[in-house]
Amino acid sequence: MRNFIPLALALAVTATPAHADDAAEARGIIDKAVQAVGGEAKLATARAHTQKVVGTFFGPAGAIAFTGEWAVNLPDQLRQTTESESDGMKFRTVKVIAGDKGWLRVNDTLEELDKDTLATEHEQTYAVHVATLLPLKDKEFVLAPLGESKVGERPAVGVKVTREDRPTVALFFDKEKGWLLKAEFRVKVHNTPVRQEVFYDDYEDADGLKRPKKTTIKRDGKVLVESAVTEFKPLDKIDAKLFERP
Repeated sequence: MRNFIPLALALAVTATPAHADDAAEARGIIDKAVQAVGGEAKLATARAHTQKVVGTFFGPAGAIAFTGEWAVNLPDQLRQTTESESDGMKFRTVKVIAGDKGWLRVNDTLEELDKDTLATEHEQTYAVHVATLLPLKDKEFVLAPLGESKVGERPAVGVKVTREDRPTVALFFDKEKGWLLKAEFRVKVHNTPVRQEVFYDDYEDADGLKRPKKTTIKRDGKVLVESAVTEFKPLDKIDAKLFERP
């Protein structure tokens, strides 16, 4: 027993610096990414924002073009309004997530989101929140490096983000430029876990804040949505009525 105790202490002492080094490496990657897109102050201005988008949804009925307007107040408020047309029919869809409530209106039909659907929406909104990078300063987030890889043709470095009772999110950053190229996490779709990847591309400067203009969402490797931002407006304050029952 006397021999075991010094050995255990020695293992603990040698293991701790390695863990600290990993955390420091991951933190360095995040800090570089924050500076690459404009710094903490600029990122904070975009916590609440509206944006207009154009894109294509790839579903069971094939590719459907849409235009949309988003209102976002992170971490848990979202309103998406889209206009689309399929088989000669026009659709106006409004989805609202407001904390523990959610609704979906398609033309004149309104439904309240059930528990499972709302949980999936929360998983996706949480990943969006993580991808803004600023929340990662909080101690409840645990960061670990994922090493080097590639996103498309771009050399990348990865960081794994974990938090109790939340999905694990893997973030991949451009090794040279620093900004985010991809977020990867798992969500449940009809109670089946799937791998969701969100790719960020075509960064542009807007008043000192660099943001990706193009986004591609894949589920289990298949493209689900391609979209491009046509207008982006950071807001000091967002109208609370936007997140009421539509």
